[in-house]
Amino acid sequence: MAASEPEPSPLPGLMPEAQPAGERPRVLCADCHRPLSAHDARLWGRGRGCRRKHGLDAAPRIGRFDVEQDRLPGM
Repeated sequence: MAASEPEPSPLPGLMPEAQPAGERPRVLCADCHRPLSAHDARLWGRGRGCRRKHGLDAAPRIGRFDVEQDRLPGM
C-alpha cells in the first residue's frame, strides 16, 4: 500500500486496537454501541433490548429440507 493511501477502516463493531491478546474481538451493538457479550447478541450484532425495539425477539428457525440429489455412479 502506498504511503498516500489512507488505512482501511475496521469492520463496524470491531475494535482491534482495544482487544488484548488472546481475547475475542469486541463487538458493539449496531444501535446503542454498547459492548455485546452474549453469544446470540454477538451473532445478531444487537443487544436484547435493541432487538426487541425492532421486533426481533428470536432468531428465525432454520427448517429442514429434503434435497433431491442424483445418485452417485456405481451405487
